[in-house]
Amino acid sequence: MSAAGEAGGEDHPVPSPSEGVWADAARLTQGEGGLLTPTEEAAVRAAQQRAGWRARADAGDPAAACLLAESYLSGGRLPGVPESGRLPRDAAAAVSWFRKAAEAGSAEGAFRLGLMTVQGVGVERADTAEGRRWLERAGEGGHRDAQYAMGEMLGAGMDGVEADLVEALRWFRAAADAGDVDAMSAVGDSYSSGRGVKEDIGEAMKWYRRAAEGGLAKAQNNMGFAHQKGLGVPQSDVEAVRWFRRAAQQGDLRAAHNLGWMHYEGHGVGQDIHKGIQWLRSAAEAGYPPAQVCLGDIYKVGHDVDRDTLEASRLYRQAAMQGLPEGMFALGVVYVTGEGVPRDLLSAEKWLARAADAGCSSAVDCLAELRAAKAKAEGGDDDVDALRTSWKTPPSSPRGIGSPDRGGLPPPAEHAPPGGPEERCAHCGKRGGPTGAKLKVCVACRIARYCGRICQEAHWQHPDGHATTCAGKLQATGKKPRRHLAIPPMP
Repeated sequence: MSAAGEAGGEDHPVPSPSEGVWADAARLTQGEGGLLTPTEEAAVRAAQQRAGWRARADAGDPAAACLLAESYLSGGRLPGVPESGRLPRDAAAAVSWFRKAAEAGSAEGAFRLGLMTVQGVGVERADTAEGRRWLERAGEGGHRDAQYAMGEMLGAGMDGVEADLVEALRWFRAAADAGDVDAMSAVGDSYSSGRGVKEDIGEAMKWYRRAAEGGLAKAQNNMGFAHQKGLGVPQSDVEAVRWFRRAAQQGDLRAAHNLGWMHYEGHGVGQDIHKGIQWLRSAAEAGYPPAQVCLGDIYKVGHDVDRDTLEASRLYRQAAMQGLPEGMFALGVVYVTGEGVPRDLLSAEKWLARAADAGCSSAVDCLAELRAAKAKAEGGDDDVDALRTSWKTPPSSPRGIGSPDRGGLPPPAEHAPPGGPEERCAHCGKRGGPTGAKLKVCVACRIARYCGRICQEAHWQHPDGHATTCAGKLQATGKKPRRHLAIPPMP
């Protein structure tokens, strides 16, 4: 907390006990022999010190009131009080003492009271409007945690508080100017997305850089992504790797995924398949869905690892269960092909439908193909079997890892710019443009277009397919052929 001096610590002198406490202690000594046992002596000493802190708080000392409140909230002990003299956990008592501190002018007390009121802790019911008043009071007093909390509250809107993006940015900027790295990143987010201010990617990068240099992992990942894409900063894969590594070493899962992708592809660093898979696996095992799908793709196709469709389906399921559209799509496909799971068209349709509803365009195409094949079969399996064969991923040829002529997984696709009516899918020939399908463009060469991921993968695997032509186009521009994973670095 920014007002840490108010919250307690060794800087606070232990107060002298009141006369009443000395009287209590004297009465305790009237036992046999007039002596206290060690336990009784510790109890007396604890009572003396607690009474001293209460006396200071009652006299209007906000720091003492905050210390009492914090001790009641955590069940901790006050400075100078023996371990045996811990206070019982009592959220209502904590609220009472934070209120006393806030009314005495403590920004820390106002912040903690506001937070507990919003959260409904230690009070009869949550009251966002009342909590906001205390948070605002603390923020105006220079409490940067309160300023950041005001930015979050106004940015999202809550019961009793309407969203106000302009005001949210003002509070975030106040906290950022006070040195809060999370607030710096939030200001960057505002400029990046145009929330409460005109979109300005260059200004966003300035704030992200400040947060990243201050050690914030998510801002370091954003800087890596910006350098990898050339967004508001010079394009530099080397700089991207440097920032991804700094964030990944702090445990940022997105950065671990992105760093693994860079190592696997050999962008900004010497290609190291083993290290790339290690970073991807670390993010996947920690539960990051895009890394689970990425690693699943590697195992499914058998690129640079032994092909393991069971492991691929397990990873797809993990991503799907967390709601990632690409994970739902991949799981739906393997239920059709029977790779790593028993063939189950009902489950396939369920997962493809969920992916389509979540906005996965490839799932929309595949779901339509599956339903059409089922309807045409009229209870038979001929058309569905043909679909299963066309969707099934062929095993990778057993070449050595890192072979320069090895294509690897297909590059990611993104929505192509609007085109003319003669645009067609490079694999199936489906017409694109304003009157046809919404085609996607290969981001490596930005020439080949596909109506969906299935066509893209099938064309990539064909001996005379895009793996050869895309590499040739890259060489024509002076670039080396590259491996590509299905999911690029993400912001």
